[in-house]
Order: sequence, then structure tokens, then C-alpha cells
Amino acid sequence: MNPKPGQALPTHQPGDLYRFSAALDTFIRARDGYCVFPGCNKPAWASDLDHVDEFNHRHPAAGGQTCARDANTKCRYHHLIKTFGEWLDDQFVDAQGFTRVTVTSPDGITVIGRGHNNEALFPALRTVRFQKPPPRGPTTTTPDDLDSGGAGPQRSRTRTADKHARRRRARELNRRLRELHDLGPPADDRR
Repeated sequence: MNPKPGQALPTHQPGDLYRFSAALDTFIRARDGYCVFPGCNKPAWASDLDHVDEFNHRHPAAGGQTCARDANTKCRYHHLIKTFGEWLDDQFVDAQGFTRVTVTSPDGITVIGRGHNNEALFPALRTVRFQKPPPRGPTTTTPDDLDSGGAGPQRSRTRTADKHARRRRARELNRRLRELHDLGPPADDRR
């Protein structure tokens, strides 16, 4: 599909806010070129697409939206250690307008990702626009979020929801530290 000049492309599959549209899938793979983890050279076309901020299946507008600024490519290994391990990645647009990634290890060591992606090689990638995702709403707890069980304390959120909340707080802290050190503006200023 060739968009008309200025036309915004769809970000997700019709009826499924989680699944990437073909246009967004192609764009992310073309933009990243390789797995975004530092030192990995697995081609993006042989890698997984990943929501940087974990997708919230119960409340899609609350976090981890399917959009270009919140998605990147990771090889299967790095995707699994990010999803099931304690690794944390974040993505932002630097002062020159290029997409950058930072990765924080379980020990708290933060590494800035590759100094380049295909945006420098193909500048037109920086002009592609996608439809805006639905606005983020407040995160609320529903009865479905609570663990079922007999007597004893009840959890206000699932363990997965707690893990995602910890990761969001850590990303926000890392973004503030990055701004203090002039490494780039907040991630919400593009696409």
C-alpha cells in the first residue's frame, strides 16, 4: 500500500489493538535494521517485534500501545530475556530526531544501544507518520485483575501487573536521568 503524501498509516490490525499492522511491521523492521540490544547483529527481518512498554491486554489505552515509538525489533533470545527476565529496555528520540534504545541489566547497569539505525541511511523513514493510538486512560483495577482464592489476603494486582508497573517506574526514572544528562528529550514527541 502506497500512502498519499501526509496520509497517516494504520498502527494495528483492525479489531486487535495488540497486533501490528503490515505497514507498521515493515516500518519498524526497516527502521531498526537489526535487533536493538547492544552488540546483537541479528537482522530485523529475522527478529520479533516487541512492545517496549508492555502491552496492557485488559486496558489497552493504559500502556504499551501499538505504535512506532513504543515498538522495536529483538531477536528471539533478547525478546525472551526482556519479557521473562529482569532486563529493561527503553526507547526514545534523541535531540537529532533519531530513535535510540537503552538497555538496563538486572544488576542496574544501563547501556546505550547502537549509535545508528537505518534512519540515517534512509532519511525518508523519519517522515512516515502513523495514526495516533487511543489516548491513555488511568489504570484501574477491576474484579478480573484480582487473584481468586479462599481465605487470606487478596492481591490488588496480578504479579504480571506489578512487574509491568515496576518497569514503567524504572523507565520513567531512566528517562529523567537521561534528560538530566542531555541524552535526549522524552519519547512522546514523535510519531
